[in-house]
Amino acid sequence: MAWDVSDAIDAKNKSKPILATAFGIRTGATFALLVGQGGIAFSQASALFRWLSISDSNMFRSSLSATLSRLSARLAANRVAMLWLSRLSWIGGAVVLATSIALLILDENALEKWCSKCCFRLQLSHPGYAEDAEELEALLYAISEVI
Repeated sequence: MAWDVSDAIDAKNKSKPILATAFGIRTGATFALLVGQGGIAFSQASALFRWLSISDSNMFRSSLSATLSRLSARLAANRVAMLWLSRLSWIGGAVVLATSIALLILDENALEKWCSKCCFRLQLSHPGYAEDAEELEALLYAISEVI
């Protein structure tokens, strides 16, 4: 998610609003997917928290585990919350998949980025590579990504 946010900021700075929007949507959908899956996982962990509360000799950790076990069991018993979490997971996953496909189509790949910075670039006003070794390394990386 942090990379998507930084990529959205970079795209916004480069005046690519469609790309910035796509990265922003994917960030939000990833967060929704995280909340949905995390909530479902927490709701199923009641037995683990119960075992931890029984087996731990530390009073604070034991009471914390017992509280988490009760909360987890209450969440698992709440059908509306579980339905909402499952829908959040499905919709978040579908949106992440759709925006990832859109980003693959819209965003430049490594070879296109290399072409815009290499010594053969069409617009010489754009900054190029500082050293030949850096340019060659980027070319080899771009070729390996395409293959």
